[in-house]
Amino acid sequence: MTSPSIGADISETWDPPIPVFTVAVRDAIRSYVFVVTPPSDDEYRAWRGRSDKYKYLAVPVWRGGEIQLPTPGHPSRIWVSDPGGAPPRFTDVVDAVIATATAQAEAAAKAAVVAAMAKKSGAQGG
Repeated sequence: MTSPSIGADISETWDPPIPVFTVAVRDAIRSYVFVVTPPSDDEYRAWRGRSDKYKYLAVPVWRGGEIQLPTPGHPSRIWVSDPGGAPPRFTDVVDAVIATATAQAEAAAKAAVVAAMAKKSGAQGG
């Protein structure tokens, strides 16, 4: 489960399409939920032991946890990509979430530097 911007970026670029749906959290905010294969015991322990596990806006639903899938008549849960094929590995999706979050943060930081430089340049030239 991850934020709308990270989820949208991943679901648009995954090939073949990854089974994913959105859940309305409040108003227009929709969390993305990826359907993945359950992690192995080692993958599970590795994720649980990470100190930065929530830094990347990824929240796994662990063993024994349940999440309601989209069904007709429930507009709060909508399939973005139907679960036609086999779900991807847990670790592949986690890696994609981290890579996407990192790329988005780097792009935002670069944009902020460019905007600051443009503002400074405009103030000096005007």
